[in-house]
Amino acid sequence: MTFHTPRTRLVRNISRLIGWLFGTFWALLGASALPRPYDRTGYILALVIALIFLVRLRRQEPTTAAAKPLFRTPAYLIAVSAEFLCMYAASLLFPRFGAQQQVYSAVGCIVGLHFIGLWCATGSRRFLRITAGMCFVSLLSMIMPFTWHTIVLRYLLLGAGNAIVLWLAASGTD
Repeated sequence: MTFHTPRTRLVRNISRLIGWLFGTFWALLGASALPRPYDRTGYILALVIALIFLVRLRRQEPTTAAAKPLFRTPAYLIAVSAEFLCMYAASLLFPRFGAQQQVYSAVGCIVGLHFIGLWCATGSRRFLRITAGMCFVSLLSMIMPFTWHTIVLRYLLLGAGNAIVLWLAASGTD
């Protein structure tokens, strides 16, 4: 077993830590879809699950694949730039066509597709699995009814599904 300093561990696992963080944001979106007082339980559950995945992530050995200079590669910069541009365009265009309830689902697809650029930058198939999972969940959420009783069903599926995809990818191995 190789000894790694905390800084080395952080640098080598930064992409997994970012995935965990965004997974947590998606989980909180899913919890916000629940009616009061259940939303509080949803927030607590999301944070407890996030902490479990964080502990698992912390206990993992740093991967050598994550040591590549991911954040400086042209493929990564293009993928992230295109992601932000597409999210901005979706937030402007969807409401104009009466599809404002589809914006978050579209953002989920866009975020999922940006992982193709990360796959190009690293060669890690883990990013293709994230793309498939996030796009599947996001497209499925588009055909779900927006609400069911007092639950915002679309956001519950979108948030919980994308959180699970990102957390599993962050805590898994290549």
